[in-house]
Amino acid sequence: MAGRGKRSPGKFRMVLIALALMAMLLVTYRYQQQLRDWFVDDTKYSAEIHAAAARHGLPPELVRSLVFRESRFNPEAVGSAGEIGLMQVLPQGAVAEWAKRNGKAMPTTRELMAPALNLEIGCSHLAR
Repeated sequence: MAGRGKRSPGKFRMVLIALALMAMLLVTYRYQQQLRDWFVDDTKYSAEIHAAAARHGLPPELVRSLVFRESRFNPEAVGSAGEIGLMQVLPQGAVAEWAKRNGKAMPTTRELMAPALNLEIGCSHLAR
């Protein structure tokens, strides 16, 4: 009966490593949204957010929260319904109203991805 019941330390370590990797994958899959949000730099565009919020009498924390929720601070974000930029403004909605109210031409998609303009339009719409 010599040798029965003995396991090699190498196999045991490999099983532990495999179990640990499986657990990490499971946690990563289960909490992928929270993990993605963990790495968002919510200090980006802070000056632009404060300036646009102040011009429209909005709390900058509200604007920052909205930007986080809508685009995760990605100025080139485009939504499934055509929303554009940090604040996910709709060209046929908030953007058209802003352009008409201010006597300006409709901005292009590329222009709407500029943080300052997007925040200006989004804050203007939010304040109304």
